[in-house]
Amino acid sequence: MINDSTKSASAYLLVTHGSRNPHYQIAVEKVAQMVRQQLKLKYVSDGEQKNDGSAVAASKMPRHLVGTSSLELASEPLHKSIEDFAYRARAIGYQQVIILPLFLLNGVHVQEDIPTQVKLAKQTLDNSIQLRLLPYLGSHPDLPRVLAQKFPSLPSLGKILLSHGSRLSHANQSMEKLASKLGAAAAFWATKPSLDEQVEFLVATGNQEIVILPFFLFSGGITEAIASQVQEIQAKFPNQKIILGQSLGVSEELGAIIASALMSNSTFVSLDKQK
Repeated sequence: MINDSTKSASAYLLVTHGSRNPHYQIAVEKVAQMVRQQLKLKYVSDGEQKNDGSAVAASKMPRHLVGTSSLELASEPLHKSIEDFAYRARAIGYQQVIILPLFLLNGVHVQEDIPTQVKLAKQTLDNSIQLRLLPYLGSHPDLPRVLAQKFPSLPSLGKILLSHGSRLSHANQSMEKLASKLGAAAAFWATKPSLDEQVEFLVATGNQEIVILPFFLFSGGITEAIASQVQEIQAKFPNQKIILGQSLGVSEELGAIIASALMSNSTFVSLDKQK
């Protein structure tokens, strides 16, 4: 049944990389539920302001359709998943699907793979419902604040921000700029400088304690491999204290940032565009 309140609203699709780890998808769904709640609260708040403080009737609230999909390791290609979600949204009455890549680096997946899949979906949908692709999550300007809170505030502490890395050099350069803002060194899992190299550098410059923050959304196979490598590094440097932090994980703050990105309708100034 088409609800009049959905006609000017958007449905939202969160696109992740995908993982074989079942806990990864559980985390994705938990974040999606948090986003639904954030959008619901935002709608009520705006409605109350427009109605001089009067409560918004629950029957007039739009359905906050928030779906999830994976670029890889899924049962169907991403463009097919986008099409299925768009058809479902259109049946309810939505006229637009806003797609947010839950990726932290501006690499090949963000620049090439996801736009290609969205384009394929658009060709099939043939303007029956609009698709809008937002900037990737890692470019959101609120993210450095959340990351800064994860680092201890001791000035003598060596800090490393560890991400996957990309074969696109400018994607890694954006990561290095972010690490610099946090007073940390950047390290990459799939390229250089590696975690081992950056730890060696910080040890050589006199750091007795080093905190490593994995710049990943959720725990998975790579974060498990990182934990194993940190144990090896600790054995290599027994006189230093090597501390491994947690990935961003499921949190109200992450849900709020995602909801903010969705509601901004692509108007936020991404970190990549900031000087």
